[in-house]
Amino acid sequence: MRKREIWIYAAVWTLVFTVSMLLSGFRGAPDGASGFNWRAVMEVWRQIMPVFTLFVLHDITAQYCIKHKQPVIYAIIALILAGGYAYYCITLSRSPEMGIGPGPGTGPGPEHVMGPGQHQGPPPGMQGPPPGGFRPIHPEWLKFILGLLLIGVNLGLKAFLNMYEGQRRYQQLKSENISIQQALLQSAEKTSTEGKTVLNFKAGRRTIPVSAEKIRYVEGMSEYIKLHLDGEESPLVALYNMKRLLEELPAGKFMRIHRSYIVALSRIREAGTSTVTLDSGEVLPVSSTYKAALRDYLASGK
Repeated sequence: MRKREIWIYAAVWTLVFTVSMLLSGFRGAPDGASGFNWRAVMEVWRQIMPVFTLFVLHDITAQYCIKHKQPVIYAIIALILAGGYAYYCITLSRSPEMGIGPGPGTGPGPEHVMGPGQHQGPPPGMQGPPPGGFRPIHPEWLKFILGLLLIGVNLGLKAFLNMYEGQRRYQQLKSENISIQQALLQSAEKTSTEGKTVLNFKAGRRTIPVSAEKIRYVEGMSEYIKLHLDGEESPLVALYNMKRLLEELPAGKFMRIHRSYIVALSRIREAGTSTVTLDSGEVLPVSSTYKAALRDYLASGK
């Protein structure tokens, strides 16, 4: 998903820089001479670069904070970026011609000297408001508003892509679940008659029986669990509680080794300081909360 997002940003910003170059470069030189005006292009790019820099810094910050679930850090950095950009727009980017009055050391030129029968009008830059009291927004404020809009677009695109990726993954798991359900339903009667422990899991609108002997390990996902089963390439996703599942699994055959993992003890091939390796080659984390219980079990030699 991140690669798709980067390609979208690269295409959009390439278009922005290219269009601005074409629109400003083919206007010709200031004296009316023909030719490509690179000076105008560089001036336009100089105005675009702060907005582009703000966008890139915000995107990096948002991506990091979303990945590591740090909303407070994001809020602080976003406020710093917005404040710095506001300072740039209101002070550093102000051109002399945007000033409210004549610059320091300047005075009215000869054309402003009152002659007989003339009334001195306001100097350039000091004109009063237009009729009706409407004042146009200053260019520096427009830049600031544009920067905030781009931040909003950045966040909106991330939210849309996350939703799209979640829906795509959900449909994929749904199709995989259907095939797993069909296989499990076919073997349900056989496993129940063999005296094995069979647990019933709700997957969609169906209830699927699963033999505990087929479970290699279980992965928790908030309100759902992923059952990694023998003979199935994809896990079975079901609505179930990890604590309740551990109570219903055969005693002494399964152990919780992490907040998000329950493992079949018979499948452990090797145990490290913070991980276990299963006979299928899968490596699972072991948290400090459950490390002592696992160490005691392995030391007992059961």
